[in-house]
Amino acid sequence: MTLGADRGGDFRLHQGLRQHPNAFAQHVPVLLFEELANKRRQIHPWFGHRLNTSVFFVSRRENSRKDARWPLRLSSERALIEFPPRPGTLAVWVQGSLAGKWIKKSLNTREWSVAAATVHEWEAAREIGGKRRELPGIKEAISKYLEDSEARHLAAATIRKRRELLEGKLVPFCQSKGYERLSDLNVDTLRTFRKTWKFAATSAVKRLEYLRGFLRFCEESEWIERNPAKAIKPPRVTRKPTLPFDNAEIDRALDTAERLKTWGTFGPKLRAMILLLRHSGLRIQDAACLERARLNDDKLFLYTQKTGTPVYCPLPPTAVEALQNQKNERPEYFFWDGKSERETTVKSWNRVFQKLFATCDPPIGGGHPHRFRDTFAFLYSYAALNCRMCRSFLATVRFE
Repeated sequence: MTLGADRGGDFRLHQGLRQHPNAFAQHVPVLLFEELANKRRQIHPWFGHRLNTSVFFVSRRENSRKDARWPLRLSSERALIEFPPRPGTLAVWVQGSLAGKWIKKSLNTREWSVAAATVHEWEAAREIGGKRRELPGIKEAISKYLEDSEARHLAAATIRKRRELLEGKLVPFCQSKGYERLSDLNVDTLRTFRKTWKFAATSAVKRLEYLRGFLRFCEESEWIERNPAKAIKPPRVTRKPTLPFDNAEIDRALDTAERLKTWGTFGPKLRAMILLLRHSGLRIQDAACLERARLNDDKLFLYTQKTGTPVYCPLPPTAVEALQNQKNERPEYFFWDGKSERETTVKSWNRVFQKLFATCDPPIGGGHPHRFRDTFAFLYSYAALNCRMCRSFLATVRFE
C-alpha cells in the first residue's frame, strides 16, 4: 500500500512511523490499515495484519482437524491511533488451537518478535505455555545410554562392546564430519558410518544391533522422531556348518591330554575339561567358570552365562570322578582362578585347545571347543533321550 504525500493523514502517519523506534518497514501497511480501520471502528477479520507463526508443528491425529483449521495467529488488541503509541495501546494477542486446546489471550508484550518467539516455543513443546526441551547432543546421548545399560546390570562384556562401538567409533566419525546433533544421524549418515567398519559379517550384525539399540533408546526418550537404523539392512552372513567329533577324534584328544598333563597350568585340567564339554554340552565360558557347588553327586545344575537359562544334566561317572579330583588354586571353582576376566579365560582356553588339536596324532582339523557342544547335541538327538533337556541346553545350536 503506497502512501501519498498529498494526503495529510497518511503523511502524518508515515512521519510517526519513522520516528517510532520499534517501527519496521514491513509494519507500515499493517499499521496504516489499523489507522484506517479505526476510523471506521472495525478491524477486518481476514486482513494480513494477523501474522501466522506456525512453523514445524505437526498436529496429533485426534487434534489435527481443529489445529489445522485454527492455527495459532498473532494480532493486535486494538488499532493504533497515534505515534509513538501510549503504553498499553499495542498488546499482541494469540488466538488459535494447539494440541486440541483453544486459546485466546494477550501475551503481555508489544514486540511482535517476542510474541512470535513465544508461540514458536509453545509449538516446539506441543503445549500451550510449554518450554522448548533441550535435546542432548550425540556424545551426551551416548553417555546416558551407557549409564542406562549399567543401571540395567547388563554383562560387562556387553557394555564394553557397546562403548567400543559408540564412543570408540561413532563419536570420532561424527567429529570428523562435524555432526553434533542427533538429527544429523539420518539413514545416509549411518550407512556411511557402517562403511568404515572392518568387522566380519557376523560381528557387523551384532554391531548393527548395538547401533539400533542406541537409537531406539533415543527414540523412546523422544529425542528423535524415528529410528533411522531400522532402514539399514544387516549384512549377509554365510554360516559354515560345524560337525560333531567322532569317537576316534575324542579318544585322540583324551590321549593327547594325558601327554600334555605337565604342560603349564592348563595341562593338568585338560582331560577334565574335555569330559565336561563332551557330556554336558556347555559353552566354553560356562565350563571354564563352573563352580563346584553346581555339581551335586552326578547332577549338574546352573544358569547359562549367555542366556540365563536354568539347565540340568546328569554326568557319567568318568566325568564326575575327573571333576572331583581336579585341583585348582581357587577351591570354589573347577578351572577358573577367579581373578582374570571371563573373556580372557575363554581366549586362553581356546589357545590351549588349538594346541591340543594340533598335537594330536594325526591332528584334528577344524577342531574347536564348540564342536563338543555339537557332539553332545548329536548324540542326545540320535539316542532320542530327554529331548526337552537337550533343547534347554542347546537353545542356540544350529545344525546345517
